[in-house]
Amino acid sequence: RLQPAATLGQELSATQKISATFDGRTEVFLATLQVDETGIVMVATSASGLPMFELADQDGTLDFRAFVDLPEGLKPRYLLADMQLVMWPQAAVRKGLTDSRLQLTGSDGEPHKRSVSLGGEEIITIEYGALPAWTGPVRYRNLLRNYQLKIDTLEWSQ
Repeated sequence: RLQPAATLGQELSATQKISATFDGRTEVFLATLQVDETGIVMVATSASGLPMFELADQDGTLDFRAFVDLPEGLKPRYLLADMQLVMWPQAAVRKGLTDSRLQLTGSDGEPHKRSVSLGGEEIITIEYGALPAWTGPVRYRNLLRNYQLKIDTLEWSQ
């Protein structure tokens, strides 16, 4: 279950370069992320600057507009869930998973790593190059949906 933006525990603006590998190919795009007490906004552009999509979750209402054809499996809720798995505090992520069969494991120590399991089988792994998550490179692998993300934060402010 998606968590309210406020559960991040702070406001955040970040620009990230995301390399997404799926279906045997890699796509690189830039994402601008804004999180405040009212919601989450993500705007993505291709490496050449063309708009790809806008995603907003304002007060629990999800709005998504795609400007290009996106992969069939790329759903707005998945994007938000992935972002929250990567960036939100573990307590907030665990709360979002309480009504599901998913289990979060991880450590706040170095090296920082999280994983999500379903029925004892690891389906998602997240490895952090630095903490907090938006300050360093992140490697995200979704074994269930067969894709991976490499997230490099180019700039951020709180």
